[in-house]
Amino acid sequence: MNEIKPRRTFLPWEELRGRLDEGPHFNTMRGTPYYRDAVYEQFSAAEYARRYAALRAKMREHRLDAVIVPGGPSHWSFGGGMLWLTGHWEWHALACYVVLPLEGEPTLVYSMGGTHAEAVRRETAAALSDVRGSRGGQYAEVMADRIVELGLERGRIGLLEIDPRHRDYMPVNQYDTLRRRLPEAELVFTVGFTNCSRCTAPKSWTASASPASCAKTPCRP
Repeated sequence: MNEIKPRRTFLPWEELRGRLDEGPHFNTMRGTPYYRDAVYEQFSAAEYARRYAALRAKMREHRLDAVIVPGGPSHWSFGGGMLWLTGHWEWHALACYVVLPLEGEPTLVYSMGGTHAEAVRRETAAALSDVRGSRGGQYAEVMADRIVELGLERGRIGLLEIDPRHRDYMPVNQYDTLRRRLPEAELVFTVGFTNCSRCTAPKSWTASASPASCAKTPCRP
C-alpha cells in the first residue's frame, strides 16, 4: 500500500536567510522575497483556465482521472504541453512535468529547487500555484507523491508525449518508478492530446496563433 510521504518542510524566510548554505533548506525554500520585483510575460489566468478546461474535456472523453503532461527543450515540440499549461520554458532537463487531475489543482514538477524554483513560481503564477522540485531528478517519485495525495493511486493516468512529432514519451527510469510506486494504477499512453487542444484557439488570438497555423507546424501557445 502506498503511504503519503510527508512533504519536506521549509523554513520561514527570517530563519532561512541565515542558512542558505544548507542544501536541504535551500532546496525546499518557498515564499521568499526572491524575484518579487521581476516581471514575466504571462497569459492571463482566464486563458490558462481555458487551456486546462480544454485538456480536461479530452480527459473525460478518454475516461482518465489524471494526466502527466511533459515538456522539454526540443525545437520540434517547443516545450510541449508543459509549456502550454504553465508558460515555463525548460532548459535544465530533458523534461519537466505537469500532473493534472480531472478535479483538483495542477502541480508542476520542475527540475531544480532553491532560487530556481522560486523564479519558476513567479513565472508560472498565472497558471498554477504548486511548483515542486524534482529532488535531484526523481520526477516520478514527486509525481507519484502528488497522485497519492489526490487519492488517484488506483486511477487511470494518461501519459502524454514529450515530443509528439517523434512520439517520444517519458524516460524508462521515470516510467518504471511510476509503475513501482503506483502498482494499481492504469498507465495509458495517449496520442496527440495537447496538439488537438492547442489547435483550438480563442477568436481574440492573432492569425499567427490561429488553428490554421497549427495545420503544418507544431502548435505554440
